[in-house]
Amino acid sequence: MSFEYQRVNFSENHELNYLLRRIGKRQTQQNRDTVVTLGKSLKKALKVRTLTHQQFIPFLRGKRALLK
Repeated sequence: MSFEYQRVNFSENHELNYLLRRIGKRQTQQNRDTVVTLGKSLKKALKVRTLTHQQFIPFLRGKRALLK
């Protein structure tokens, strides 16, 4: 069962900033936009509507080169 706090909320800047801090990247609008785009691509690849932090953070770490 996935609780609300375990899911990634891509519509909240503070949530996107948290993800960027977790991977050591700057909290800029460009980076937040890139995180949202990456989230959409992972959801499409996994064929799911929501992502958990456990699913998304390792994926995001693998895409660090795309962020400034």
